[in-house]
Amino acid sequence: MKVTRILYFVFFIFALNFIAPNNEHNGYVEAKKKLTPAEIKKRNQKLMMYSAIASGVAVLLGASIEKYLITNKISIKYKISNISILKLKTS
Repeated sequence: MKVTRILYFVFFIFALNFIAPNNEHNGYVEAKKKLTPAEIKKRNQKLMMYSAIASGVAVLLGASIEKYLITNKISIKYKISNISILKLKTS
């Protein structure tokens, strides 16, 4: 219990950036130039492309894992308060 509290504290400190501070942050915020509509459109297109790639990889990975589980007839059990539910049936 004490170890988990210590780990939570350490990760909290990392999250607040106290242990490894960012050297570029000197206590002030620099003004950014305002983006033109063309730059906004280009940025949004890049984000949509990255999102589509990530979604495609996730779908392919999920499908390949499911195919592997089905072909090898591996059952996955989920326990919900002393009740085991089979996700895949083994025959």
